Amino acid sequence: MKRKGGFSIYNIPFKITGIKDSFEKEREWLKVTEGDDLIKISICKEFPTPGYSLKVDKIAYEDNIYYIYLSITAPSPNAILLQAITYKKINIEINKKYIKAPPPYIFKIKSMPAIIRSRSIKEE
Repeated sequence: MKRKGGFSIYNIPFKITGIKDSFEKEREWLKVTEGDDLIKISICKEFPTPGYSLKVDKIAYEDNIYYIYLSITAPSPNAILLQAITYKKINIEINKKYIKAPPPYIFKIKSMPAIIRSRSIKEE
């Protein structure tokens, strides 16, 4: 537990249950389904080309909100890729024993800036 400005921050254990690539037209979304013992979360993110990777770094509880921290890794700038919008879907499970607040549960996505895999390009 960390303290930030008087609020407690808790990292919540989670399990990734699936990651899927899709070319079907979708919108970005976040879906939360509550079961007896688990909370299931599905996230869909849009990318301008294939080759991006999506990862959940952590889920943190802060000020009555559960933040899902995503990191995105861009494909190599030298990669030859289709010019097609793609979607990544990721499924997460959280055991309710780790949930600190009573329902309704509020989940929000916090994305980290995209990371480029190869060397960075210097400004001139």
